[in-house]
Amino acid sequence: MRILVVSTMVPAPPDRGDRIRGYEMLHAFRQFGEVRLFLIGSGQPSAPADAALKALDVKIDTFEVSRLERVKGIVEAMMSNRPWASWRVPRINAMLAARGQWDVVVGFQLKSAYFASSIPAGLHILELTDSLGLYRTEMPVGANVLRWLSLSGADQEEAKWAASFDTAIVSSERDAEEIVRRSFSASVKVVENGAMAWTAPVTSQGMKDSLLFIGSLHYPPNRDGLVWFLRDVWPTILATQPDMQLRVVGEGPRGAGRWMKGPRVSWVGYVSDLTPEYNRAVALVNPIRYGTG
Repeated sequence: MRILVVSTMVPAPPDRGDRIRGYEMLHAFRQFGEVRLFLIGSGQPSAPADAALKALDVKIDTFEVSRLERVKGIVEAMMSNRPWASWRVPRINAMLAARGQWDVVVGFQLKSAYFASSIPAGLHILELTDSLGLYRTEMPVGANVLRWLSLSGADQEEAKWAASFDTAIVSSERDAEEIVRRSFSASVKVVENGAMAWTAPVTSQGMKDSLLFIGSLHYPPNRDGLVWFLRDVWPTILATQPDMQLRVVGEGPRGAGRWMKGPRVSWVGYVSDLTPEYNRAVALVNPIRYGTG
């Protein structure tokens, strides 16, 4: 079986939520035959991403999108009341359609739907992961105004494409219900999040001296949850456990340290191996107050 996955992001290495889901998807498809990955506009994968994909024996083709094409696509999406990230490049679509017939074509996330739909295949699958329309509905506007605006029209866009593909996949029943509510003709299946245990189990050796928050601070719900936790929960914990530390682990934008307000709080940043952090943690902190998936 020949399976083609189309994506506008590199789903590797498996060190962040969306990359983990994409990577595990590739790993699962690889059990059924040849898997090829078409990357649209993402450029060449980083060395860690390339190594991770080669470990799965996934072949990669990249289709570059110029800055001008991307800007034109974003402006056109805004004027059409579509999510800004759902830019379209007809030139790329023509190239993809000419790359032959596939048994299965999978579009990874909503941004890829336009591109994946143009490729001849026996079966078209759209891996939506979650409902961006539901995410926008739940997102406090003041939390990130630009992000809220950028998702304008996401509900109509995902409902339209879910109905256009043979099957759409999301990670929870709630997300599936939201999409089907907007498009009764859509065939939506739930594939829950999961990940292979690639490393040895975490041990209990060493000193347990911290609470651990893990998550990308580029993701608004993570930032919102961390700020809330530091403001409303952390002082109460320190009142009874004055020696406790909070370690925040994950990538983040420049200046992300301004969210780390509170004593005995440290932002570790991105680390390639979480084992030492797990080993010293008393518990994990997951203060997510909104979001989907």
